Amino acid sequence: GVLLGSVLGALRPVQGTVRGAGAVVALDLAPPPGAPAAGIGIGPAALAAPLGLVAVQDDATRAAPTPLAAALIAGLAAPAVRSDTLLAGVRAALTGPGAMATVATLHLPVPALYLVGAPPLAAAAAPAPAAATTGLPDEAAMTDADRQRAQTALAHLGYYDGTIDGVFGPDTRAAIRRFQFELHDPMTGRLTAAQATHLVSANPR
Repeated sequence: GVLLGSVLGALRPVQGTVRGAGAVVALDLAPPPGAPAAGIGIGPAALAAPLGLVAVQDDATRAAPTPLAAALIAGLAAPAVRSDTLLAGVRAALTGPGAMATVATLHLPVPALYLVGAPPLAAAAAPAPAAATTGLPDEAAMTDADRQRAQTALAHLGYYDGTIDGVFGPDTRAAIRRFQFELHDPMTGRLTAAQATHLVSANPR
């Protein structure tokens, strides 16, 4: 006898080492003359992996390849073979007119994976580079848009709740000093280029 559950369990880590690799277990069952038909005892958990299984009962004794072996050889001749198409072909070959064997068990894998000839994995799309945040000059060289950007960033940090108008009045100066305090910089109320760039980089909105 064969501990089939052990065979199936041993194939799972093999499948996991190659992304998208499939596996099929094929069994030729040939009980001795006069013996009862061989049985297959497999619980559903053993077949939970994307693993195909076919077991065929063949009562004849012959020197030539068994019907299952012949069907597998024919199915594996294609340059690309998926586990589901291989097993479907085996089933068709063994259940058609003149079939010389009986399919005892057939489990089609879900999902079906390539056994041979798998197309190359598409290269993962490179993530789009994050938009670079443009730095700001020091306060003396700022445009009105730069000042509004700084005020918006201060507002998002909770330091400023006034109008976003580009005018650095007393409220904006107080907000800048609070921001400088958090940076452990001198609280001058005037933004240097480094401080302004840090401000808008941390709060690009």
